[in-house]
Amino acid sequence: MDRRESGTEQVLSGNPKMKSKMVSAGQTVEERETLRG
Repeated sequence: MDRRESGTEQVLSGNPKMKSKMVSAGQTVEERETLRG
């Protein structure tokens, strides 16, 4: 259980970082779409 908890914590801590990257990438894509449009 402890290992699972530590794993979930690592995943949760990693998710926001990945989400921030995904969001930043999404913003760049939206900007490109607006420029094209």
